[in-house]
Amino acid sequence: MKKRRLWIIPLVLIVLAAAGGGYAWWRARAARAAVTTDTGQSMHTALARRGSLEILTTAAGTVVASLERTLGYETPAELLELYVALGQQVAAGDPLARVDDLALRQAAATAEAAATRAEVALREATESLASLAGEPDEAAVLNARATLAAATERLAELASQPTPAELAAAEAAAIAARDAYQALVAGPTADELQEAQWSLERARNSLWSAQMSRDAAAAGRGYDQAQVGVLNGEIAVAQAELALARLQAPAGEVELAQARAAQLKAEEDLAAVRAGASEADLAAARAAVIVAQEALDDLLDGASETERAAAEIAVRQAELNLEQARLDVETAQRELAAATLAAPIAGTVMSIGAGVGEKAGASLITIADLTRPVLEVYIDESDMTNMKVGYAASLEFDALPGELYTGVVTAVDPGLTSAMGMTTVRGEVTLDVDALPEGTTLPTGMSATVDIIAGSAENAVLVPVEALRELSEGEYAVFVVTDGEPALRLVEVGLIDVTYAEIVSGLEVGESVTTGLVEVQ
Repeated sequence: MKKRRLWIIPLVLIVLAAAGGGYAWWRARAARAAVTTDTGQSMHTALARRGSLEILTTAAGTVVASLERTLGYETPAELLELYVALGQQVAAGDPLARVDDLALRQAAATAEAAATRAEVALREATESLASLAGEPDEAAVLNARATLAAATERLAELASQPTPAELAAAEAAAIAARDAYQALVAGPTADELQEAQWSLERARNSLWSAQMSRDAAAAGRGYDQAQVGVLNGEIAVAQAELALARLQAPAGEVELAQARAAQLKAEEDLAAVRAGASEADLAAARAAVIVAQEALDDLLDGASETERAAAEIAVRQAELNLEQARLDVETAQRELAAATLAAPIAGTVMSIGAGVGEKAGASLITIADLTRPVLEVYIDESDMTNMKVGYAASLEFDALPGELYTGVVTAVDPGLTSAMGMTTVRGEVTLDVDALPEGTTLPTGMSATVDIIAGSAENAVLVPVEALRELSEGEYAVFVVTDGEPALRLVEVGLIDVTYAEIVSGLEVGESVTTGLVEVQ
């Protein structure tokens, strides 16, 4: 069979109608006769006969996927991994591709940390509210009493005069700091230098004695112990040399500055002890006592209505914060999961829009279910009543000539479609896959000629359509010829094509009906 396309549908319909009408005319003519009436007119007649009638509408069809999904990313991102190849079969839920998700992982971790903090804040707010509702916590009361006692004691210390012992200690510290600074400035005395020199000589003599003892022991049992004595002697000599060098070297600027600062600090402390506490210190100490007393009173008296209301508001706010934090976690996790595309349906990978390292956009991967072939068909709008859901169809594929398959109309668009200047009706015909030979595959885009069966009648009473007289919409009659005279009779009509009409009731096989009158010359 020759291939047919959408643009030749009107031509096909015209040819089919002409061919069918010509054959029907020839077939009907053989069953017709001419009867002359008393008025001198020739009356054409035809016999009602039994036969089959089928209403067909031919359409061009193209194989499409019964279910197709295109997946991708709203915001283009670098494709890190591609798990599928073109033509690969996938199951629902299989991973397909993954883009760079480092920022998404960080966002998810940040959201989870914020949710944890919100949980802690809610727990603390709840505990605070609960503490206001019951008896004061014994430990809190004890702690408040201790704080008040410490503040009171501090205030008493500041308000009292320094004791003789405190004054003597401050004076001694000031004198010691002054003497230390002056000693650094003056440097070591001759006696200190002589003593350091003698200490060095003694250390050297001890080292020499230890060396002699070690050499005398040679490799005997006491050698190791003598060697230890030598090592200790060497350390003592080094320490004595270092002490002497320190005495001989003048004090550095840093050391002098530190000593001077220590002296000034000690003198300031002595002055403070002699002067007693300042007014600012006393005021701060008194304020600390007042705050401590109020805290203790609050614990003992219980919370006020205002405090409880504020605590309840704090709890509600903490609950709202936690709810929002959890929503943020869900959003972050959902966005992170979306970084990895998963197959929403089982099917075949039909297209891949980018490779690893490239930008992946909204149309990255297309998956189609090819297990239930569907044909997209178009018919002329004048035949729209002949294509309805549930109508049977026969199909012949251009690539499989001579093989007829069956299907059923499963969808008809409610609106008309314009293509190449023509107005058509689009529908879908689902192929009966059980009729396909095992292993047969029908790639999308494959062309077919589809005959949609709008109706059929077997063993029906048929008359030529010229015999029908339409009295009103849907109401018909025929002229039945009896003894050469026509008489009008109501009939119930079923299917009608361009040639014949099915008479459901009102007429029997073999009865003669008129098909028209012709003037006799």
